[in-house]
Amino acid sequence: MARQVAAFLTLLALTLAAAYFLQIAIVAKGRFEFGVADIVSCESGLLFALAGGVISRRYAFAAVVGVTYAAFWALAIHHLTASTGGGWVLDILAVNAVNIAASVLAGIAGACLGVFLRNRKRARP
Repeated sequence: MARQVAAFLTLLALTLAAAYFLQIAIVAKGRFEFGVADIVSCESGLLFALAGGVISRRYAFAAVVGVTYAAFWALAIHHLTASTGGGWVLDILAVNAVNIAASVLAGIAGACLGVFLRNRKRARP
């Protein structure tokens, strides 16, 4: 259990540090766009989840990453609807569906890859 908590805190610390210091974060948009910033965000999310997966050593951590990234997206969509004076949440979800899927799936893949790399058997010469 301690490894799971350490992996989750590592994931949060890396994600929040990147958002604060490097300005790499999840951003909900009012119109569809999948640009360089979205690709960098997905790549960094994959790497952060990979680091957490190495610490965790369990594939169940991938579900934790998926829920965490979905929660980050929920906060971003809430911020967008609150700052623009409302709007239909379903419309904003439809516009950002590709970005949400790419982010969450990259995080899940990173966590699974981290667990796989940590758990693989070492070949003896």
